[in-house]
Amino acid sequence: MLAKKLRPTDPATPSQSSLASEIDLKIRAGQIGEARKSIKLLKIGSIPRSDIVTMANLARRVGMATWGLLLLRPILRSEKPIHPPANVAEKAIYAALLIKVGAVTEALALLKDHQEPNHPDVLLYSSYAYMERWEYGRVIDYLQKYLKCAQVSAYQKAIAKVNLAAALVHEEHHPEALDLLIELRAECQREKWSLLQGNCLEISAQIAIKQNKWNMTESLLDEAEKLNAEAHRYQLFIEKWRVIAKLIQNPKSSAVFAETEQLRAKAISMGAWETHRDLDLHLGMSREDQPLLVKLYFGTPYRSYRRQIEDFFRLRGWTFPNSLLWSFAESSPELSLGTTNETSPQECVLNIYEGAKNGVALVKAGQNLHRLLILLSSDLYRPISIGYVFSQLYPKEFFNPLTSPSRVFHNIKRLRNMFTENKIPIHIMFDKGHSSLKPTGPVGLLLQKNSALTPLSASKLSQLATLKNLKKHFPFRSFSVGDAAQQTSLSPTTIRTILKTLSCTDGFIRLELDGRPDIAFRSKRQ
Repeated sequence: MLAKKLRPTDPATPSQSSLASEIDLKIRAGQIGEARKSIKLLKIGSIPRSDIVTMANLARRVGMATWGLLLLRPILRSEKPIHPPANVAEKAIYAALLIKVGAVTEALALLKDHQEPNHPDVLLYSSYAYMERWEYGRVIDYLQKYLKCAQVSAYQKAIAKVNLAAALVHEEHHPEALDLLIELRAECQREKWSLLQGNCLEISAQIAIKQNKWNMTESLLDEAEKLNAEAHRYQLFIEKWRVIAKLIQNPKSSAVFAETEQLRAKAISMGAWETHRDLDLHLGMSREDQPLLVKLYFGTPYRSYRRQIEDFFRLRGWTFPNSLLWSFAESSPELSLGTTNETSPQECVLNIYEGAKNGVALVKAGQNLHRLLILLSSDLYRPISIGYVFSQLYPKEFFNPLTSPSRVFHNIKRLRNMFTENKIPIHIMFDKGHSSLKPTGPVGLLLQKNSALTPLSASKLSQLATLKNLKKHFPFRSFSVGDAAQQTSLSPTTIRTILKTLSCTDGFIRLELDGRPDIAFRSKRQ
């Protein structure tokens, strides 16, 4: 097969280099809109290969991930061999753009698929991927390796140090974080990197809060506020930590509660989903609000985040429910904890795990509509990105910026139609490459603890549906593989495989019949 010829790899012309420099200056000056306009004027096919990585990175920095993916796709995902093949810098920036659209699994696979594991771009973008997954232990490892790279500029290292400090605080390595922040704050002040210095002060304030040093907290946040006065998103972070400090000191104060509610509303209006989530966490813990913490747990997909809530319950001897009925009235949500049946003030209860309305199955377990339903209900704070949805529905395929969004939207349209046909008052929002569920009337979402972390595979869901069927027809009594095969219309071999694989954890006991194991089973009493 002939190798595909790409655009020339000659050095960029002075005009191209100067354009990239102009766009970079606009970004550093906060003129993101102007930078986007300049990039949009470029014709993708006219950019020489030598300039592609630079332009793709500029696109990433201004939120034009799709444009960057389209620019690099002929190199990274060509159906024919290309010459020269994609280099490590091209792979790394393509992975960074995939992370931006939510295709983190594909990005990590690409970052590992090369011969330069310690290339600075590979290390940096790997840390970004694990940030998206809230796996901060791995973030720390990659950033520490990145900071040892000689070819990284002082400013890039300073940004990495800020992210490293934040990761260390998240993992509660406070002494190490504090030493790093003291050194970094001095460097930022010396170099006049005001925005980074403000970030350092805000992270330092988080440590002061953990240590109950309230005067220091206020002083650090005051200083950070002065430095980041024009950066609205950073101002929100500063406001968040001010409110959290007040909550910890005065958890029962109605004035502090009102201030928290006001800031939550502001975060939602700005699309600051993680600020909203973090406020709920600290509000729930400071006021020991079990319903709010359970809602947060079932509405959050991150393992580390959920572990904090589990530990909080365990220390207080509270019982954690296995399911949650998240009920919506006309506008405000009400919570029913520990619900195991489908009873609700609403006429419509949608069991997410089973894909059923009021006990009647609407979708086939494990198929795309069912997995999409689980995906959209896995995070009830933050809209789900299109790249993440695609990677979960089609895990063996690469994300294609031209065709993948339309394939996801086709499934969203089918799920919308299913809601309409079955009179389920839920609308699926789709905006700027993200999707979420929005109840439009009285409805209850029944969420299960074992399905909230991530959507299960099609085969796993189908197997669990089979087990539920068997439990229903053979309650607390023994049955043979042949009985089960007849009831489910599956082959004895398939039934035996399902029961042997899942019986220990899903409510079945293996029996011996005439000395032959795994021929008969009995469902356990719960």
